[in-house]
Amino acid sequence: MIDNIKQKVSIEAKYLDSDVKNHILDKLKKMMEGKCTLDNGYIINVRRIIDLGDNTIGCANSLVIFNVTYEVDIIRPEIGQKLSGAVCMVFNHGIFVDVSGKMKVLIPATSMLSHVYNQTTNSFGSISKGVDVSIEIVMIKYEKKQFSCIGKLL
Repeated sequence: MIDNIKQKVSIEAKYLDSDVKNHILDKLKKMMEGKCTLDNGYIINVRRIIDLGDNTIGCANSLVIFNVTYEVDIIRPEIGQKLSGAVCMVFNHGIFVDVSGKMKVLIPATSMLSHVYNQTTNSFGSISKGVDVSIEIVMIKYEKKQFSCIGKLL
């Protein structure tokens, strides 16, 4: 999903040149990519700067502070959301599905009644590690700067 984020970004005065937008974009990429927040979800990629708003000079350290609006690729889990990903772990109580390498969703065995766990093959029938599956989010919890999600197979 693509979204816009507004936030203050500070840079040193030496970066106030004709390439200031790229300097700020580089800083945003380093600061924000891979982060997870309750409001924005997992920030996969900072795409581009949409607007460099007003700027001020910080009184404590003389940094230049810009109000920046930028575009990002995010994964923000929502109840009812349909996603796809690869099974990354199989155990007798269910499976974990990796979504875009950022979020793992638990699919409990109790929600996979048409699939029976086979201990010998460590699989639920045709569902084994590495298999792509479609899921739906049924529960979300945010703590310690990450989402814990429970889903069901589609």
